[in-house]
Amino acid sequence: MRNLHLSLVAIFVSISLIILGGCLGKGTQEPTRLYMLQPLASSETNTEAGAVDDAFSLRVGPIRLPEYLNRPQIVTRTEENKIQLGVFHHWGEPLERNFASVLALNMSNLLSTTNIILHPWAKKEDVKYILAVDVIRFDGEFNGNATLHARWYLTHWEDDNPKVLATRISRYTETVGGESYENLVVAESRALEAFSREIAEVIKGLPQEGAGQ
Repeated sequence: MRNLHLSLVAIFVSISLIILGGCLGKGTQEPTRLYMLQPLASSETNTEAGAVDDAFSLRVGPIRLPEYLNRPQIVTRTEENKIQLGVFHHWGEPLERNFASVLALNMSNLLSTTNIILHPWAKKEDVKYILAVDVIRFDGEFNGNATLHARWYLTHWEDDNPKVLATRISRYTETVGGESYENLVVAESRALEAFSREIAEVIKGLPQEGAGQ
C-alpha cells in the first residue's frame, strides 16, 4: 500500500508540474502581431480629373510572388543572401492578396477612376488593359532599405490576340527608419507606391481614345 501511495503522489506531482508549465508557457509566449501594406491616400495623388477616359478599365493581376514570400511570416534580409522569418510578426492576409489590393487602390487614385478590377474577377475580353506583375524581391533590412524588385507587363487584348504595350523591370528602395516591423512595412508600402506611380505614368501616356476598338 505504501508503494501504491507513493506512486499516486508521484503521478499527481508530475501532472501538476505539466499543468503549471503549460500555464507559465502561455503567460510568457509573445503574441503574434499582424501587419498590412497601406495604399496611397487619395489626398496625396494630386491628379487631375479625367486622367483616363470613361471607357478605361484595368485588371490588376495576376500578381506572382517568389516562393520565399509565400508564407504568413514577414521576411527580413540580414545579409544579401540570407533571410529571416518573423516568428511573431505576420502579414494580416496572404501577401499576394494584400499586394494586389493595394496596387489596385493606388492605380484607382492615381488614374482617377474606379474601373479597376482585381484578377480573376474579370475576363481579358471584359477590360481594356491587363497588368501582370512578377515580383522578384520584396523584403527589407532593419536600419537599411526595403526593396521592391519586379517585372511587369501591360497588355491589351484585341480580337483574342494579346498586344503587349509595355514590359519593364523596376526596382525601388526605401529607407527603413528603425528596427521595428512597423518601420519595415511602412517602407515597403512606400516602395509599392513608387512602383504604382511608374505604372500610372505609363498608362497615362497611352492613347485612350479608340483603345479596344
